[in-house]
Amino acid sequence: DRRCRDVVFLVLFLAAVLGMIIVSAVAFGRGNPTTLKYAQDRGGLLGQWFSRSMLGLKKDVDVVAGTFCLSAVAGLAWVWVFKTHFTEAFAYTLLALGITGFFTTSVYLVVVGNRRENEGLVTVGWIMVVASFILVVMAFLLRRRIAMTVQLVKEACRGLNKYPSLFVVSALLSIVFAIFVAYWVAAMLYLSSIKEDESDEGFVRHEKTVRSLSFFMIAGMSIIPQTMYVWR
Repeated sequence: DRRCRDVVFLVLFLAAVLGMIIVSAVAFGRGNPTTLKYAQDRGGLLGQWFSRSMLGLKKDVDVVAGTFCLSAVAGLAWVWVFKTHFTEAFAYTLLALGITGFFTTSVYLVVVGNRRENEGLVTVGWIMVVASFILVVMAFLLRRRIAMTVQLVKEACRGLNKYPSLFVVSALLSIVFAIFVAYWVAAMLYLSSIKEDESDEGFVRHEKTVRSLSFFMIAGMSIIPQTMYVWR
């Protein structure tokens, strides 16, 4: 039975979607990203970080788009590898590479921290070293469960080979999610460019209302993708 049984959540979800549409309409109507130069927000460190992030996103939008395309290609390649070459040895190889990379990073942090006399880096590095050994022990103790997980993944891959439409549906949902992310980023850029006034130094001062709308969009970004994942 796939009918909706959580009407309250459905109403809240639709309200969140409607709210994001209204906020983005305000942003597209009042904002102008071409005027973004540099920003200073009266909302404290969080507001300043958000304003600078939006400014950096405006400058590096081509990098963000290229990274997303590369991630999509890598994801498709990863699915193909799982469908055709996934074995227990392959799983242990991935696990070993991950732990090795984690341990290498921890050693690097310890070395750099000692050179710079930075106790924080050294502490984090040693914590990661200990965590690396814990991961090795856990992998050994959970080897039977890992083998069981490998068999489950192999069965799932057989299901994908037998019903390729499952892969198509997932791909379509991924495209929908990509469009949603692009819409969200554009709305945030326009929203961050809305200004109440401009000081003599040229700093953009955001209204408190605009800040609140920005936080609402961030909350929507965390809720709607999770709902799409559940529906998938």
